[in-house]
Parts: sequence; C-alpha cells; structure tokens
Amino acid sequence: MTSINWINSSGGTWSSGSNWSTGTVPGPSDSATISIAPAPGLPGYTITIDEDASPGAVTLDQTAATLDVGVYWSLSLGYDATGSCLNATVTSGTVSAGTINWLLVLDCLDIGSTAA
Repeated sequence: MTSINWINSSGGTWSSGSNWSTGTVPGPSDSATISIAPAPGLPGYTITIDEDASPGAVTLDQTAATLDVGVYWSLSLGYDATGSCLNATVTSGTVSAGTINWLLVLDCLDIGSTAA
C-alpha cells in the first residue's frame, strides 16, 4: 500500500491532488495519513470530503484536524483479499459525518489511542 500524506496545513478539499504528498488523491491501494500541524496562527483545519472517497486506509492523527464527511459524500473503506478490514484509525482529531456516511465508515473504524 502506498502511503500518501496530507500536506495542506490550512485544510482544503479531499479531491484536490495538490493537498497530498504525491500530488494525487489516495485511492483503493493507498493509505491516507493526516497528521500535519495547522498553519501558524490557525487553531486547526478542516479537510472536506467533496466526492465519494475510497482509500485503502485512513489514519487521522492530528488533534487540530477535522475530517468532514458531509451528508452527500462518503468515505468508504472495504476489505482486502483475505477479508480483513481496511482500517480507518483515529488517534486524535475529529470525524464529522452525516448519518448515512457514518454507517459506511463504522464497520472499519478504530477509535482510540496508540500505546506508549
């Protein structure tokens, strides 16, 4: 799985390749990581999912970040060839989701902290 990092410390839209370290939006064979600190002077930032997104995995590890999955879009995570869950891990930060989309994410969502 290719690791792709969010690089826009001011926030932005998921679908813009320029917000990602490889210049492309994470797809099914990619792992998306959101861990960059907010830009100086900003208390936080929001990443708005503005299209149906289907990365292989997502890690949200930035307290000041919000991943906003609106009512009209989805963040879908599925299963690999062995039937194992392709995870969304929230170590810190906020996931804001519409009811329908939350159900799509919930099956593979791990909310917790990493071990010290």
